[in-house]
Amino acid sequence: MDDSLKENRAFAIAFTVLASLSTGIGGLIVVIGAEDLGKKRIGHMLSFSSGVMVYLAFVDLFQDACQTIGPVYANLGLFMGMTTFALLTACIPTAGISDFALEMTLGSSGTEGEKATGSRARKKRENRARVSMTGLLTCVGISLHNIPEGIAVYLTCLKGVQAGLPLAIAMMIHNIPEGMAVACPIYVATRRKWTAFNWSLGSGLFELVGLVLFECFFSDFLTPFVMDFILAVVAGVMLVLCFSELIPETLEHIPAREAMLSNILGMFLMFMSKTVMEYATQQVATADHSIGES
Repeated sequence: MDDSLKENRAFAIAFTVLASLSTGIGGLIVVIGAEDLGKKRIGHMLSFSSGVMVYLAFVDLFQDACQTIGPVYANLGLFMGMTTFALLTACIPTAGISDFALEMTLGSSGTEGEKATGSRARKKRENRARVSMTGLLTCVGISLHNIPEGIAVYLTCLKGVQAGLPLAIAMMIHNIPEGMAVACPIYVATRRKWTAFNWSLGSGLFELVGLVLFECFFSDFLTPFVMDFILAVVAGVMLVLCFSELIPETLEHIPAREAMLSNILGMFLMFMSKTVMEYATQQVATADHSIGES
């Protein structure tokens, strides 16, 4: 690494860490209002999450893959992700997990009233198990998405404060709705504030994984083609996750017309954060070009 870049290494690491921690702000926003969490709010939270994920999958991950590796490979990755997720969900017995927990709690005997109560508890536990799996997969998808973002922030910050600071701040803003998208289903499933917060924070820390990968292996083993193909696969997983899990769960809590509003809000916030991030990147590129000419 060039000596001038080595001088900025501490700055680059510090701002990559700060950018990664900002997903925790999104998780904090969710858990602060958790005391007033009712059926309607749960629905809007899940709908917001699906808006974030659909926009992220189509407008960010898939579009970028089309531009870098071409639409054929991008679509192959997208449908591979969709098919893989569909096969996985068909093999995961979430209801069986709920049934086991129910038997451990209630036992196998009881009156008719207890059995009716047990039936309601069974359905509730099945719903929570389903949403819990949704939260897990949301976290995995966004975590993988954060790896190249961490690399981008680190590399830009290595150029110096003037280049790296705008992008780092934009990435912090961009990560807040992603943290909310992770925390929402996790809290709905577990009703534990700090579990939701920790998961949202953990998804952001994968930006540091990107930093470590670049320092150790990235240039040798992860080509841009492989990375973009993987992200196209992630986009496919996120889309089927929304259509098969998040959206149906949302419609169990609120009407479709209400869900539409929070869904659009999630997409709009992602649009705003993406616009700010792209503007910051463009300013960095313009500054680099000006320095090169001088």
